[in-house]
Amino acid sequence: MALSEPKVLVISGIRERWKASERHNDAATMNGVEAWVYAMNGDYIGENTIAEKDIARYDIIICNTNEVYTPRRVEKLLRLCESRPAHTQWVTLIEGSASDYLIPSQKVRNLLQSSSLINCINRHSVPLFRALSSTPTEYIGIPYPLDEIARYRVPIEQRIKKVLCCGLLLKRWNDYYAAKSTGLAYYGYERGFSRKLRYMVKNWQTHRAVFNNKKAFQTIDAIYQDPQLEIRKLSSLHDYFSHNAYAWLWINLDERYTWGRYVLAAAALGIPIISTPSTGHAPELFPLTMVDTPFSLDKAAELAKMLVNDREFYQTVADYPLAKMDYLRPENMKNTLLSYLNI
Repeated sequence: MALSEPKVLVISGIRERWKASERHNDAATMNGVEAWVYAMNGDYIGENTIAEKDIARYDIIICNTNEVYTPRRVEKLLRLCESRPAHTQWVTLIEGSASDYLIPSQKVRNLLQSSSLINCINRHSVPLFRALSSTPTEYIGIPYPLDEIARYRVPIEQRIKKVLCCGLLLKRWNDYYAAKSTGLAYYGYERGFSRKLRYMVKNWQTHRAVFNNKKAFQTIDAIYQDPQLEIRKLSSLHDYFSHNAYAWLWINLDERYTWGRYVLAAAALGIPIISTPSTGHAPELFPLTMVDTPFSLDKAAELAKMLVNDREFYQTVADYPLAKMDYLRPENMKNTLLSYLNI
C-alpha cells in the first residue's frame, strides 16, 4: 500500500458497517461526517459495533465526536483511541456545536490529548481546542460534493417566490418570523418519527407519542398557529436539494458554532441565504446577507426584501460563493488532511 493511500476508517453513531465502494450512489449528496469515507475511499463502522481489533486494521481513524459528553460514549472512544496500535493515527472530528465543548470534562480533554490531530469544523472554535490539549488542532471541516450538488441548481427565472426556513421547525422559530415578514410564501421542515430507541425517547418527551408521523405536524400547528406555514417532512438528500433549489431565498438564523451545511448547500445551488457569522461560512460566502445575531429579525427581513426587489443585488449574492469553494472538494480536503498528518 502506497503511503499516499492509507487505509481509513470513519467512526460515527449510526450502527452500520460499509465501504465507500459499496455505496456509490450516496456519494453525490453525502455532506455529513460520512463524506470522509468517500473522500478517502475508506470504510465506515458505527461506534456501537466497533471493537479494538477493528481499529488495528487501519492507518487513520476519523472519529465523529457528536454527543461525546454522554459518559458511555466518551469512555468507549477514549478506550479505543488509547489502545490503538502505534502506526494508527486518530483524528478527532469535533461534531455538533463547538459551544457544547465549553462544559468542563476531564474525559473529553483526555480524548483530545490522546488524538493525533483535532479537526475543528468551526473556524471560531480553534483557540478553545488548542487550549484544551497539546494535540495539533486545525480548522479543516468536512468534504463537500460541490460539483454534484451544483447540478441541482435551477435558473433564477424558474425559481418560485418562496422562502425556506432552514432550521427544523421544532428546533427554532426565528427563521420563521423573519420569513413571515417578507410577504412571500414560506415553508419549513420537520423530521418524521423514527423507530430507533434514542429517537423514540425524544418523541415521547416532545410529543407524548412514540411513533405517529402526524403528531410532529400537529405539534407544529399547535405551536405556530399559522395556516400559511407550509410544513414538509424531511426525507432524502436528493429530494431536499431538488425541491429547495426552486426557493427564492433561504433564511438560516443559526445560533450554533458548527459546520453550517445549510450555507454550503445554498452556495452550491446559487441561492441567496440570510445567515449568521457563527457557522463561519456566512462571512466567507454570503457577506452581503449576513446578520449579526440569530435575533436580528428586522435586519433579516430588510435583506430579504432587497433580495425580492433588487434583481442585480440578488444575482450578485447568488454568484459570489462558487469561486470560493474549491477547497471543499473531496480530493482537496483529502490532501489537506493528509498534509496535517504528514502523510
